[in-house]
Amino acid sequence: MFIRETITKNKMTNKSYKKHVLVESYRTENGPRQRVVMQLGTLTLPKSEWKKLAAALEGRLAGQVTLFEEEKEIAEAAESAMANYSFNQKKVDTKATPQ
Repeated sequence: MFIRETITKNKMTNKSYKKHVLVESYRTENGPRQRVVMQLGTLTLPKSEWKKLAAALEGRLAGQVTLFEEEKEIAEAAESAMANYSFNQKKVDTKATPQ
């Protein structure tokens, strides 16, 4: 898994926005593909730390604790992303259940 940065531009105000996503690569019979696993919002971590954050998030999604969790800013960013992820998952689950 890795983190991808995308830049979107508001055409009305001409202002640019950055957002980050956790992306997973996988293979299909038609060749390699990528899918978004988690929306991260805007990261304040330097780009050199993104690989550690991706590894920490991958571990948390698998139910494991990684060594990168010892670094305070990586742990805080992972905790924030996982809190947002679980909130969004609960929202999706309630929409999926018929009433």
